[in-house]
Amino acid sequence: PLACPVCGPQLQYSGEDTGVLDDTAAALKQCVVALQSGLIVAVKGVGGYHLMCDAANERAVARLRLTKPRPPKPLAVMFPLRGADGLDAVRDVALLTPAQARLLLDPMRPIVLVPLCTDPLHAKVLAPAIAPGLADIGVMLPYSPLHHLLLHDFGGALVATSANRRGEPVLTDNRQVELHLGHVADTFLHHNRPILRPADDPVYRIIDQAPRPLRLGRGNAPLELTLPFALPQPLLAVGAHTKNSVALAWENRCVISPHIGDLETPRSQDVFQQVIADLQSLYAVQAARVVCDAHPGYFSTHWAQRSGLPLQKVFHHMAHASALAGEFP
Repeated sequence: PLACPVCGPQLQYSGEDTGVLDDTAAALKQCVVALQSGLIVAVKGVGGYHLMCDAANERAVARLRLTKPRPPKPLAVMFPLRGADGLDAVRDVALLTPAQARLLLDPMRPIVLVPLCTDPLHAKVLAPAIAPGLADIGVMLPYSPLHHLLLHDFGGALVATSANRRGEPVLTDNRQVELHLGHVADTFLHHNRPILRPADDPVYRIIDQAPRPLRLGRGNAPLELTLPFALPQPLLAVGAHTKNSVALAWENRCVISPHIGDLETPRSQDVFQQVIADLQSLYAVQAARVVCDAHPGYFSTHWAQRSGLPLQKVFHHMAHASALAGEFP
């Protein structure tokens, strides 16, 4: 029933050139035309919107980088499935190890950092503005039916970067994305399935032949860890002010939330509080204590102080060192 053309998900395309197209087939076709014309399209996915454009079009990629704005950071690229194992399109631009290939094909469908080919013929497949001055690029495969259709019909790689305001969680609402990113996206491809919780794409790098997460998100969070000891009371750790995530632990279990973002704006702060409430509700565990950063200016610190729970403060770099000690005992 979820794939039914009548009662399943419906697409809507919105653009100045066409107005609003409510027919799913026409919306998809017009989105492909827009991408082929060098336009930037905000496309609704599973955990939020992507800003997408032709990954081979230098002008489109440079304009996306300028208007988002995203001056120093690389842009993730989504490749169509091609070849016996689906990775031939990726191999056109990247040197894949077996471990990287397995991770790209994992059902989690993360963004994987891989080295670019140095062959100039391969380099022409992607616009230089995608990862200027870098030897690696973030690549991923389609992970929703809409992505498969879009990449197949487009016939090439697409930039697929998070549609968000700087430092905020990815946008999920049809109206809000047009309101806040109308200066970046030329057109919009919506669908009518509501997204209750924003979830960015997870990011991985292979280090010493093992997948190492750089960012948790859609497909792998909440991430559960088993502790080597049992806690006397449920504990909530509320993270730092930038690149925030939170963790809830009880008994010998610990769950880490998806990446939330920087806690500078009201929306980031709302999502931060929603994630805390959702974790406790999902696992039916109510925190009895809270741990926060010792920095007095962090929003997470302010929230912890207002929570009314017994509070423990930890210095930021001590937290980093403790995390490493716990991960590599």
